[in-house]
Amino acid sequence: FDNWTAAKPYQRVPYPLPRWTPQASTIATPDKTNAALLSRRYLSLKPYTREALAVQVANGLIGGTSASRLFTQLRKVEGLTYGTYSGTSQNDEDEVLSFGISGTFAPQNRARFEEVLNETKQDIIKNGLTRIELFAAKKVALERTKTNRENDASTASTLAFNAYKKLDFGFWQKQADLL
Repeated sequence: FDNWTAAKPYQRVPYPLPRWTPQASTIATPDKTNAALLSRRYLSLKPYTREALAVQVANGLIGGTSASRLFTQLRKVEGLTYGTYSGTSQNDEDEVLSFGISGTFAPQNRARFEEVLNETKQDIIKNGLTRIELFAAKKVALERTKTNRENDASTASTLAFNAYKKLDFGFWQKQADLL
């Protein structure tokens, strides 16, 4: 790329908060013995705020680990899934956070899987999360931060991100301190 020059200057393409109508889609795969459920919700949320951090901590409790509510109910209690998890992704530039849930199961268990998933979701909405769960989630988040700082690839990625955003590791320590 020594002599290469862009024809036009760099301009980031914005990705605003999607406005989609909820829908269910089924892709028939009769030769397969497994089924998968994927769902995603987009939120308008400014990154690196207490609210964004709270969503990430809640994600750990809801489906971020094998000790989460979803995994416990759907796998350990009901035996309906091979694995189920949730995850978040924050788009810093456009202030959009996505929250997704996924799970795999035998096709004949779909109705019960969806029923237990919805019951678990409604229980979290109605009753919230316990202090013990919150304490454990904070501990996991802090341990993950420590582990990431000890990992060369993660540290290199953070350094590149910091250079792009003009941040330093002190910024990330302040984020950890919010926990």
